[in-house]
Amino acid sequence: MVNVNGYELLSVIIPIRVSADREYVLANLERQLADIDGVKLVNFLVVDSGSNEHYSKIIENICNSHNVKYLFHESRGETLAVGAARDFGVQHAKSDIVMFMDVDLVWDTHFFEKIIDEIKLRNMTVCINSFFLVPCFYLSENSSHEFLEMDRKLAFHQVKRWHEYQTFGKIDSYAPSTSVTVVNRAHYLSLGGHRKEFYGHGCEDFELIHRLAANFPKYARPKNYYLNRGNYDSIEYEGFRALFGLYGEIAMRSSLFLIHIWHPRPSRGAYHGSMHRNKKLLTELMKKYDQDKIGPSPLADLNLNAKTLILGVKGDQSWLSIRQILPYLGELEYRSEFTFNCNEDFEKFLKRNNIQRLFFWNPYGNETRLKLYQWAKSTNFPFMVFERGALPDSWFIDETGFNADSTKYGYQNWQHIQGDVLHETSFYIDNLIECGNTLEENGARLGKDLLREKLDKLYRIGSKKVLFIPFQRPSDTVIKYFSGDVGGYEQFCELVTNVQRKLDPNEWVVLAKKHPLETQRPIVGADVIFVEDDTHIYDLLSLADKTLLMNSGVGVLAMLFKTPLCYVSDCFYGIEGVNKKASNLDDVMKFINEPQSVDWEKVLQFITYLKNDFYSFASTSTYLRKEEDGSLRSITEKLTFTEIKQLSSRPLFFQYDNAQVPWNSKAYGEFLPSVIRTIKNNSDKNADTYGENSSSTQLLSAKKVIIDNSLKSRSFKERFERKSLKLIREPVTFFKDALR
Repeated sequence: MVNVNGYELLSVIIPIRVSADREYVLANLERQLADIDGVKLVNFLVVDSGSNEHYSKIIENICNSHNVKYLFHESRGETLAVGAARDFGVQHAKSDIVMFMDVDLVWDTHFFEKIIDEIKLRNMTVCINSFFLVPCFYLSENSSHEFLEMDRKLAFHQVKRWHEYQTFGKIDSYAPSTSVTVVNRAHYLSLGGHRKEFYGHGCEDFELIHRLAANFPKYARPKNYYLNRGNYDSIEYEGFRALFGLYGEIAMRSSLFLIHIWHPRPSRGAYHGSMHRNKKLLTELMKKYDQDKIGPSPLADLNLNAKTLILGVKGDQSWLSIRQILPYLGELEYRSEFTFNCNEDFEKFLKRNNIQRLFFWNPYGNETRLKLYQWAKSTNFPFMVFERGALPDSWFIDETGFNADSTKYGYQNWQHIQGDVLHETSFYIDNLIECGNTLEENGARLGKDLLREKLDKLYRIGSKKVLFIPFQRPSDTVIKYFSGDVGGYEQFCELVTNVQRKLDPNEWVVLAKKHPLETQRPIVGADVIFVEDDTHIYDLLSLADKTLLMNSGVGVLAMLFKTPLCYVSDCFYGIEGVNKKASNLDDVMKFINEPQSVDWEKVLQFITYLKNDFYSFASTSTYLRKEEDGSLRSITEKLTFTEIKQLSSRPLFFQYDNAQVPWNSKAYGEFLPSVIRTIKNNSDKNADTYGENSSSTQLLSAKKVIIDNSLKSRSFKERFERKSLKLIREPVTFFKDALR
C-alpha cells in the first residue's frame, strides 16, 4: 500500500543530536537502522538536529550504509528542540502517515507490520484526524543488558511479564502516552506541529497531543484535566495524562509497544534545566488553545520547492481559518498589500525573495490589492484566488481569475461530461434541495404551496405568476466591479421598479428578498413585495416562474430548480439555453413576456463540473460581526475541508472520526470504576464539574448510555445468567447489592 503520490505509506522520523557526553546515541542509531531491513511500506528519515561537523559526518555515514535518508536540521549552538527537529522531518516526508521514533527505543520483529495494520484499520490516509500513541516500557540499567542479550521475540514477552507481575528492579516506569505518535501528515502540517515556545527537555509532546486529542475527541476529558500527575500509576481518571494514556492503551491491546534502553543521564544543563519552565508553559498553552482554538501557524510542505506570497498579515483569522490549505502552497511569505507603494516595488520584492506565486483571498477586496492582482494577470505572474463558491459548503481555488474574469467556467471545460456521472449529479441536486442547505442562513422550509397560501393571506397574490428578485449586498465585490451595462446597485433597484410598473398586476406579482446580512431593505417601488427576511430561498425559487437578479450566486441555485433566470450584470454562470443576459429594461421585459426553457442537460454538466472537478468543499464555522453602518458581516473562523481541489495532481478527500467512546466502554480500562463513580457522585451537580470540556448534554448522555446498557434493559434470561455469574464470582458484592 502506497500513498497517493506513489511513496511508502509511513515515514518514521528519528531526531538525533550527538555530543561528547552522548556518543552512546550512535550505537543506538546503528542498532535501530540494522533492524529495518525487510520492513515494507515504511521509509525512515534521520534528522540530525545540530550535531557538530564531526558527529554529523558519522551520522550521515551510518544512514548511507543502511540506505536511509539523512537530513541536517540547522540548530548548532542552540539548545536542542526535539519538536522542531520532528517538524523538519515531517516537512520533508513524502508519506501520507508519519511517526516519531526516539533513538533509544527498540521494537519487536513485527512492530511495523502491526503499525501498518493499525493505520489501515483506522483508514488514517483519509480519516485525517485519527491518531494513536505507542506505549513504552523504560527498563532499568540491569534489565536493559538482560533484554539485549535475550532472543528478541522472547525478550518482548518477558518485559510484558515483568510489567504484569510487577517484578522488582526490572522496569523503571511504563508510559502509555509517549512522543511516539502516529498521525496523518497533512493533518499534522495543518495543525502547525510542535510549538516553538518550548525548548530543551519536556512537555512539547504533551502540548501537541493536547491539540491532536482536541481534534480527535475519542474519549471524554477527565476531571481536573490540566493537572499533571507526573506519572501513569493512578487508577483515578484525573489529569491530562489519564486521557493521553488512552490513546496509547488501544495500541497496547494489539501488543504495540516499545522498549526504552537505559542510558546514562547527561549532566544537568540547558536542555534538562528548562523542564520547570516548560511545565508552566504547557498549562498556559493548553488553556489558551481550549479558549481560542488557535495553534501555531501551519507548516509548509518543503517537498513542493515553491514559495508563495500571501497578500495579508500572518496570524490573521482569515488565514488561520484555511490552515488545511496552506501547507500545499509550499514555503509562505506574508505581506500586506499596503506595504508596496507601486507595482515596481512589488516586482522587486518578488524577485528579491524568490516568490514563485501569489495567493489572494478575494483580489477585489480593496483597490490596492486589486492593482497587484491586475499586474499579475497582465504579466502572467502565477497566482491563485481563493473564495466561496456558489454551491453550499463550496470554495474555489482558481489560478486564472475571480468569478466573471476567470476562464474556468467556460463551456469548453464541461461540454464533454456525459454518462452516469450526470445521474449522480441529479441525485446530488435532489438531495441538496431536500436537505435545504444554503449559502446563508435561512428560516424553516414551508414548501411552495404553503408559501403561496401564506403570501395570499397577506398580499392576495392568488395564482399570479411570480417574478422573484433576490437582492445582493450593495458592498459586494461583484456588485462594485462586475455590474455590467445596467450599472450599479441603485440602477438595478431602479430597473426593478420599472419592471414592476410594466408588468400586468393581474397576471404578475414581484416578490423580493433582501440579503440576510443586510439590515435595511433596498429602495424600490412600493408594489414590490418583500417577503419576510427568514423566508427560505429554496421555497422562493420553487415558487418563482422567473427570477431576475444582478449576478448573485442565487443564479446557480435557480438552475437547480429549473427556474428561468435573467441576469443583468457580468457573472460566471451565463450559459446559453439555461439563462439570459439583459442589458436594459427592454431585454428584461422580453425575457419575462416570452416563453423560456432551461436546458437541463447543460445544468447537469455545469453542476457536475463545479462539484466534481473545480469546487473544494468544507464545513464552515462563522460568527456575525456588526459593522459601523449597522449591517452584519459573516466572519469565517474555521473551514473543515472534506475535499480540496486544484492544489495537487488529484483531488484530496478528507474524512473525520468524531465518534466518542461511550463512558461505560471497556476502552477506559482500569479507569472505568473511577469514571462511573465520578458520574454517580456528580449526578445532581452541573456536568462541568467533571471536566473542563464536558457539557451537561454529554454527561446526561453518558448516564443514559449506562442506564440503557444496565441489567434493566436486558432480557430475563440475560439478567438471570449475569446475576448467577456474579453470585459465583463476587458473592459478597452480590448480597450487598441485593440488600440495597
